[in-house]
Amino acid sequence: MSRTLNSLRPAASAVAAFLLAVASGATACRGGDTADCLTNGGSSGGGGNQGAARCDTPNEGCACGADGAAAECGKVFFESAGYTACAYGTRVCTNGRWGACIGDGMAAKSLAGDALALATAETSGSVAQKGLGAAGSCAAENPCDPGCTNFVDTPSGLDAGPDAPFALVDGGLTPINDPSAAPCPPGGALFCNIATCGAGTSTTFRGRVFDPRGVNPLYNARVYIPTNFDPLPPIPVGPAPDACGGVPNVPALAATATDVNGYFELKNVPSGVNIPLVIQIGKWRRQFTISPLAACVVNDRTNARENVPVPGSVATVSRPLLRLPSKAADGNIPKMALVLGSADPFGCYFTKLGIAPTEVTTNAGAGRMHVFSGNGYGTVNGALAPAADGALWDSDAHLRSYDIVLTACEGAENLATKPVAARTRVRDYLNGGGRFFATHFHYVWFAYGPPDVQSIATWTPNAYSYDPLSDFGVNVGAANGAMFRDWLGNVGALSAAPPNTIRVGQSRIDMSAVSGKATAV
Repeated sequence: MSRTLNSLRPAASAVAAFLLAVASGATACRGGDTADCLTNGGSSGGGGNQGAARCDTPNEGCACGADGAAAECGKVFFESAGYTACAYGTRVCTNGRWGACIGDGMAAKSLAGDALALATAETSGSVAQKGLGAAGSCAAENPCDPGCTNFVDTPSGLDAGPDAPFALVDGGLTPINDPSAAPCPPGGALFCNIATCGAGTSTTFRGRVFDPRGVNPLYNARVYIPTNFDPLPPIPVGPAPDACGGVPNVPALAATATDVNGYFELKNVPSGVNIPLVIQIGKWRRQFTISPLAACVVNDRTNARENVPVPGSVATVSRPLLRLPSKAADGNIPKMALVLGSADPFGCYFTKLGIAPTEVTTNAGAGRMHVFSGNGYGTVNGALAPAADGALWDSDAHLRSYDIVLTACEGAENLATKPVAARTRVRDYLNGGGRFFATHFHYVWFAYGPPDVQSIATWTPNAYSYDPLSDFGVNVGAANGAMFRDWLGNVGALSAAPPNTIRVGQSRIDMSAVSGKATAV
């Protein structure tokens, strides 16, 4: 018998790694992304006009010919200091209309209004000239559109400033990633070091991303190379109403996402110099310095490792190199509030994730995970943690100081510690973009919450219990559901039978259906 998983006490071999996505604080978006949250540019402003309203070149929503036909496309990823970073890809004709531009090819060029009329771009493996056009032209509206090839001469001539991705030589312009061109000045832009390779080849970097402990490979993690070594913009703490949870965009030379086995590949990357590499899932973010890559070949570092000190010992242990941060000194970890309870060893999962013990403190400490007690249960270093009803959901300000709140089962509803006013605060926290992970009796926040929260599902508080091991179906119809299922299989978490199920111990089902106001996951 198979059931759909609605609400349960987590108990499965890979739940610890799965919680990385839950605890990201912003699971929809990735830094350096060319698909999510890029319309308004990155941290330095700009914000590209995508030219979507024009149909003189293939644009999303415009009429097209035969279904299945493909067209090269480009969109502004980031604009700053007189240049734009373009994301290139392909759009497909579906039901008579052009679809979205999908792809991770990247190139830099001058902005419209500057005089540059030549740039290189990877468009399905080819190199093409791109004109910027006059005001009102499609190229002026979207300088990354590969269908815009009109050139405009200007009285000021061509822009060949120190930040421009080309050099003036006898006879014309040469991209400065060409070895024959003038070299970049010391400390110049990284794109100066993207080698011009022969047909069918590129400087390629391969790697693999893991959880903080280095045990579980992670799927759909964003991996990108920023345009420079400048410090990454800080990730704000607390809820944000935008789809990216307040995570700032970062201009990138190359970007991709990991597959179901945690592997990734970046093409057309700089060679011969150290390069910054960022891995990110929501608000989990870590930057590495990668030693110089060889030009025009595949640089396979999927097995790169490092020796990591064992806490409280002089010993070290070998771990995969590309891991999400285990402590704040390594990178950004979302700020989490963990409410412990007497009926659930929930806190143990975060040790399995690899979060350093130094990051687990009370709200008076500097750790990224603050522990609170629920129903009088929950300690830190042998001392009882502050009560959640007096230090967490007692005020909007306390809730908003966390990216996510995680609650362990208390063995009962304990309504006295979750008064109506607190339930309203939690609703407001969620509406403001907060994340709240509730187990079992914490259905209180929803089933007994404000009317608009109650309406997101049909609640059946504590109606069904399955104490033996039970199999629950993975919702492959949800966003990335099939990818999640495949990842569960790769880490050994799927049941042997029935297919596409995960085995859970001591499950508690507290809702029977999800309304159209919410999304089942």
